[in-house]
This record gives sequence, structure tokens and C-alpha cells, in this order.
Amino acid sequence: MSMETNTHPAQSSRLLIAEDHILVRDTIKLWLAGRKEFTVVETTETVAGVTKALDTIEIDIVILDLALGNDDALHEIERWKTKHPHVRFLIMSASRNYLIAKRAIDNGAHAFISKSDSSEELIKGLQLVRENKTYASRSITPYTGREKSVRLPNLTKREEEILREVASGRTNREIAARLEISGKTVERHRENLKKKLNLSSSSELLREAARLFPSESS
Repeated sequence: MSMETNTHPAQSSRLLIAEDHILVRDTIKLWLAGRKEFTVVETTETVAGVTKALDTIEIDIVILDLALGNDDALHEIERWKTKHPHVRFLIMSASRNYLIAKRAIDNGAHAFISKSDSSEELIKGLQLVRENKTYASRSITPYTGREKSVRLPNLTKREEEILREVASGRTNREIAARLEISGKTVERHRENLKKKLNLSSSSELLREAARLFPSESS
């Protein structure tokens, strides 16, 4: 997928690496060393660190791991983009979940790369982001191995939250308490999810939720 292309800037793009594993951060820096089009100007391991860096340092591109310690950066992207519309985000995640990739791009990210991809894929993603293009690596495929639905339906943010909670194995009562909604509202969302995902039972919904959000069910 791609969007409009701007003229390729002559100067080096200034990068922030937001990743909570120091080995991964150092490896990315090594991959980018010597590449004139990219300069790593800061690294951080927290969501708060990303916010501080964006507020205090000139950043062009953020390489962002969605799981920073105990924080989930997915829903922070939209806020960061609103305050810093010129900054572009390349998501580098352990997940190959199309739903998460789509949500990240919908929230303002330009690219989504899986950590199982090669270093060449990361460089390609960065180059496309630098050109103001939107990209998802080939490893991010919708509904791999699933025959019931050819394409992934659009889920609301609330439906995604419910699906994450279902993946964790929580009961309707527990989900309602965590999200501060009624049990009937949870049940209604579950029924809507079954329809959208073309599922016929609660057990199928649980299996599908666990497949889409394996980190929640582990």
C-alpha cells in the first residue's frame, strides 16, 4: 500500500529508536551506521521517553516497538501525530497481526515491520517512510490460514478492546469491570464480533481472539 510521494529530502533523516531491549536498539544502530540518509539522534525504552524526545529534539522518523515495557504504544501514536504532524512512525513489532498493523497505520503510522523480517526489510521500510509512503511488510498478511473470511473486517476501537480481553480469558463480568461498562454491553459487543468475524460460537470467538492476540493469551 502506498500514499503520495514527496521529493526525497537531501539531508539525513533524524531517527529516534524506541525499543526496550538494548540489544535490539544497538543492532539497529549498527545496521544504520554508515548510511548517510539516516542518523540516530536518540534512543529510549519507554512511552514517556518518546514523548519527551519529540517535545525536545528535532525528530523526523520514530522506529517504534509497540510494547515498551508495561506500556502499549499503539494508542499513543495518534496523540503524538496530532502534536507532531511532521514526524513519521515506523512500527517494528514482534506481532505479524494484520489487525494491529492496520490499527497502527489508521492511527498515523507510516509503516509496520515484523521483528521476524530481515534487516533489508527494515531499511526498505525506512526508505519508503522517508519518501512519505505507507508500507506494511509482506509478512503482515490478513487472516493467514483462515478460510472463513477472505478479508479482515473493520473493528471499532471498543471491539478491539473487547477482543483483547476475550483473548486473555476474562469473563464478561471481569471485562465489564475492567472497561467500566455493563455486562450487557460486553455481550452485545461479543455478538457483533462473532458476526463480523463469521464465527458461530463463543468458543470459536475465544480461539480467534487468541490467534489474533497471542500475547494476551499467553
